[in-house]
Amino acid sequence: MADLKSELPGLTGKTYLYGQARDGFAVMVTEETNATARFMNRLGPTPLPAVANLGGRGSVPGAVDVSYERAALFDRADVLFMTYQGGALKEKFEKDPVVSRLRILKSDRYLPLGIEAATALQSPNAAAVPWLIDELRPALTSVS
Repeated sequence: MADLKSELPGLTGKTYLYGQARDGFAVMVTEETNATARFMNRLGPTPLPAVANLGGRGSVPGAVDVSYERAALFDRADVLFMTYQGGALKEKFEKDPVVSRLRILKSDRYLPLGIEAATALQSPNAAAVPWLIDELRPALTSVS
């Protein structure tokens, strides 16, 4: 992690969003106590305040549910990482009338994650971190 942070010092001060697309909403990690947020914060970026400050109770602890109608907020993030419980939900998310217009989805700042990367990001450990960094590197490099 220290190597990546020194390689990409521009990550400090950037914002990210990480979440899982569900049927009609995305569960976005926002609380600094969440393992994913702690991992990302060690690299430099922080959760996008516009989403973190939405408040409300998410369907997952440490997260906030964001309806696709409010997905325009996602364009404010420097980088967006999303995971999906299946290909149909990924397609539904990316083809949603609001989501499909997002600039971030058409850029290298958007990185759909497979279940392995999502699992490692939600519970980073010494064995998974080097692999996880390689998975995230393309999107992180684009914003550094």
